[in-house]
Amino acid sequence: MKKLITLLLVLFCGTAFAQITFKDHSGTTITLDKQPQKVVVLNSSNLEMFFAAGGTPAAYAVSSTTPEYIENRLKRLPNVGKVENPDIERIVAMKPDLVIGMNFPFHVALRGSLNGAGIKMALFSPVTLPQVKDTVRTFGEIAGNKAKATAAVADIESKINNVQAKLKDVKKVKVLLLYGSPESYSMSMPESYSGMMLEMAGGDNVAVGAKPEKQGGPMAGSAMSRGFVPVNLEYVAAKNPDMIFLINHDNKTEAKNDSALTKHPAWSGLAAVKNGKVISLPFETYGNNPTVRTGEAVLRLARLIYPERFR
Repeated sequence: MKKLITLLLVLFCGTAFAQITFKDHSGTTITLDKQPQKVVVLNSSNLEMFFAAGGTPAAYAVSSTTPEYIENRLKRLPNVGKVENPDIERIVAMKPDLVIGMNFPFHVALRGSLNGAGIKMALFSPVTLPQVKDTVRTFGEIAGNKAKATAAVADIESKINNVQAKLKDVKKVKVLLLYGSPESYSMSMPESYSGMMLEMAGGDNVAVGAKPEKQGGPMAGSAMSRGFVPVNLEYVAAKNPDMIFLINHDNKTEAKNDSALTKHPAWSGLAAVKNGKVISLPFETYGNNPTVRTGEAVLRLARLIYPERFR
């Protein structure tokens, strides 16, 4: 009877909390028995999604890939060290209800120590758009703001749908999307996030059909490496793309024909090089997973490929 009265009091006082249970990208099932008040977020893409879902982190880890608009929101928040080497003592001292990190070895390694201190840790590294949307929804539950998370997902979907409506019946342009540097470029396949965005932007990805001996690329050894294959110049020459997009760490803004690739003899015969259609894409957006900025990123690509459809 006493338990029943307590439950009724909680319900009628409007403070009931529905237990949250979710599975993170490491396959771990996590249950939260109370609404988290302190959430520490250890990487930039998860920070973007957490903010978009209506959350505010109690602390964050410093990363060179954090977009400027997120940096501005972090100015008054404490940090717990660098993304690749968070200060676990500082985290434990904060006594957070939850720590959110990436499903990468340097964050996976923290889980045992955090759990030993009674702190739960969730690992999220979405590599597909459905995973991004699911993660935003989960963050909405964690932040106690399902409505804002739902709106963020709807905004992504709306932007992509609008782009694809404008590209209906378009004659597709052959595009090569490269990641790296002239000495070690990898081609983005549809399985990569950048390759997926290229498809959504209506580009005909010439890398489709390439059959390398092994996959690898800029994030070898992680789940994100599964969409990149080393460049085969003979293969690229045979495909002769109309446009080439470049992504590397030096790309801060969008720029046309500013790369060493346009001066490289091995690439000089390609139509894209001859016609001045080699474009550098900002690493901040296309070198990382842009998560909630995916709709904007797809629109930006589509405008570059099919400017006549977006005048």
